[in-house]
Amino acid sequence: MRIILVGANGTLGSAVDKALNTRHEIVRVGRKRGDFQVDIADPASIEQLFSKVGEFDAVVSTTGDVHFGPFIEFDQDKFHVGLRSKLMGQVNLVAFGLKHIRDGGSFTVTTGQIKRRPDRRRSVGRYDQRRP
Repeated sequence: MRIILVGANGTLGSAVDKALNTRHEIVRVGRKRGDFQVDIADPASIEQLFSKVGEFDAVVSTTGDVHFGPFIEFDQDKFHVGLRSKLMGQVNLVAFGLKHIRDGGSFTVTTGQIKRRPDRRRSVGRYDQRRP
């Protein structure tokens, strides 16, 4: 299988790469390093990526930015970081990738650490950050 691994240089991406690279062709994609570069917060960048890569069998996305910090310090710009990158970036990887994926292909998108209970120092949901 030819697998596009977006976020290949990160902690999770590196582990996915290690698990799959002996059995599959991995196309490593990162923001600044890799076989190809992409900014998943930019739809045009995603379209360019798929045009350059060509046909593939799967996409695995282990990337996406979100702002971490005390909820009381959030403003619209900080909140939109996650909407543009983690949410819409991954939605657009699927939407634009559909034009290039081979029959029977798959898309896997990940949440990473935001699926867990938020870390008190980097919480998006706790209001009272003053308690130990």
